[in-house]
Formats: sequence, structure tokens, C-alpha cells
Amino acid sequence: MSALVIVKSSATFARGLLINEKIRLNLEVEERNKELSEIKQNLNDAQEAITELKTQHLSESREITSRFLAFLSKKLEFTPNERISLYMLISVDSNKDEQDFLHIFGRYSVNVNYNKTNRLRFPKDEGVIGRAFVSSHTNTSTIHLSGNDVEYLKETKALGINMEVARRFNMQSRSFYPYMITKNLGDRIGVLLCESTTVNEQFDLSEINRILDEHDSIVLELLDYNHAILNKTIISEEKI
Repeated sequence: MSALVIVKSSATFARGLLINEKIRLNLEVEERNKELSEIKQNLNDAQEAITELKTQHLSESREITSRFLAFLSKKLEFTPNERISLYMLISVDSNKDEQDFLHIFGRYSVNVNYNKTNRLRFPKDEGVIGRAFVSSHTNTSTIHLSGNDVEYLKETKALGINMEVARRFNMQSRSFYPYMITKNLGDRIGVLLCESTTVNEQFDLSEINRILDEHDSIVLELLDYNHAILNKTIISEEKI
């Protein structure tokens, strides 16, 4: 056998080894990628399960809060025209900076249609509550909006609420009493919002303040409890 034939045979053999090795490496890479994909999927499944569990806890805390608000509603002798909701001031980190929002932790009305939540949170300077937060007066006056639908939408727009959002409100309240919740040295941390669809509803503020003052410590505990759960929960829903 000539030297040339031997060289060619060796080259062919070596090429075959390289091809086999390349095939083996490709198979190993595919197997590793498959294992990594399975690991990532398992991690995603675990994260989704944890998030769902946390969200369930938040939902349960809202239910507890709403039951307490039902108790207050009965004490206040609210009719199907009225509703009471609990909001807390929270700070949320964004890509740019930290922003303050009012987050709802519970609500109750005898009218079940008014118990729905369209928005979980909104900017602290928006709406009737926003006006109450910047007001120098607390727990001393009501706020009234027009009974005329056109004027009502103009007034809500002046309060920083988009007209389309206002049109979708399941309860288009005309009378409000925001009971400010304070802590420490008077820091405003939340609001119990009493509202009514009745135009120029004259809330009995002395009676409302008396009842809410009596249960102020429970309200603070509920806010702390809900806030602690919220901090551990990633809110994926944006019901706006």
C-alpha cells in the first residue's frame, strides 16, 4: 500500500472521528439545553404557584376588611345608596422614581353592584380622596358633585379623573365624606370613604366620626395587615 493511500485513509478516518465527535457534542448541547429548559420551566411554575398563593392571601385579607366595613355600614345605618371603602397611601417604585398611590383594601355596600372594584389603585392627588389629602381640613366637611350627568363629568375631570373612566364607574356617587386616617403625629396614611348616589346627601358627620373614632385602632390594624401582605405580593393585575 502506497504512502499516499495510507495518508488518505488516515485523513478520512480522522475526518470521521471529528464528525462523530461533533455529532456527540451537538447531542450533549441539545440534552443540556433541554435540561436547562426544564429547570427554567420548573422555576417558572414554582414562581407562578407562589405568586398565586400570595394573591390568594391578599384576596383573603380584602375579604376580611370588607366584612369589617359591612359591620361599620350597619352601624352607620347606610342604605343601598351608600358605600364605604378603605384606602391606604402606598409608595410604589417605578423606573423613574417613587410614586404615591391610594390602594383599596376593602369596600362594602348593601347594593352588591357597588361592591365591584374597577381600579385597585390610583394617584394620591386624583379624585375626591386626592382633594381630601391636600386639604387643610380633615373630617369636618362633605364634598358634593352635580346631579346633572354632563356637569358631573366636567367636575370629575376637574378632579383629575378621565371622563371615560368616570363614565365606567359602577357607582356614580354625588356625595362624599372622606374620613382621614392618621398615625403617629398626624401623618395621613389612609381614608375611609363614605359615599352616596344621593345628590346633596347630608351625612351626619358627628355620628359618623363618633362611630369611626371608636373603631380607629381596628382600622389601623387592618391597614398594617393588608399592607404587609401587599408588600409580599406582586400585583400582576391592573384593573383600570
